[in-house]
Amino acid sequence: MTEQEYIARAYHSIFRYSLSSPELKKWRAGHKLFVRNKLLIQKAVFRVGTSSIEKEDLDFKRAVAKRAAGYLSKIPFILFVGISGSLAMNNAKPQSDIDLFIITQKNTLWISRFFSLVLLSLNHFSLRRAQNKNERNKICLNLWIDQNALTMPDMPQNAYTAHEIAQVVPLYNKMDTYSQWINKNDWINGYWPDAISLSPNTLRKSSSSTSRILVFLNTVFYVLQRMYMHGKITREKVTIHYAYFHPFDWGEVVMKELKKKGIVEA
Repeated sequence: MTEQEYIARAYHSIFRYSLSSPELKKWRAGHKLFVRNKLLIQKAVFRVGTSSIEKEDLDFKRAVAKRAAGYLSKIPFILFVGISGSLAMNNAKPQSDIDLFIITQKNTLWISRFFSLVLLSLNHFSLRRAQNKNERNKICLNLWIDQNALTMPDMPQNAYTAHEIAQVVPLYNKMDTYSQWINKNDWINGYWPDAISLSPNTLRKSSSSTSRILVFLNTVFYVLQRMYMHGKITREKVTIHYAYFHPFDWGEVVMKELKKKGIVEA
């Protein structure tokens, strides 16, 4: 086993996920990660679980995600919708929710979020609410950024964040927003250099402007939604340009587990 393979297997074993041969190649570790004690590679034994979810259940979750993305694409300010979280890695459990990552036009995040919740509710989607422990098959709109925040401000640049970015599965992509987002975060190549490949013809630049009226309305929607969230926010990071609804910091846990396995960052 090479050092790069060890790191890839060790990382995914934290999630009790076993990599197939193609996945092992895809998730080859980059120069930013190395094993401090090479003897660990020779002695490596990884315990991984077997998912109790059936293929039909995974297909159902993906179908729900695609249908939700279809509705969200009708909101003109939404530029990108992608599957994130465990479903993006086909590692979801039966009780898992369906995480979606959304990018909006500049200064329209909170307008878009409001109408997204209304539109999905009117079309009978089950939405995950704060402190709701019943997650099964519920849509969770847990990651939002607008075009002003393509670099993912306030997110640590480490192996975990890089993996979370690289594993996102695009469902709706307007104005080549996915390529712009990935190129703004090209630092992830230092961690997982083979996880994403973009052909040169996808690297077009596009821009969008927002009227003063929309900027004002977005600010109003932001203030109102922050007032509604008051008392519910714990570790979530919420600003007018991005919203990371993650009450639990999995990144901190993963990075600690990597250190236990002898893996450190350059």
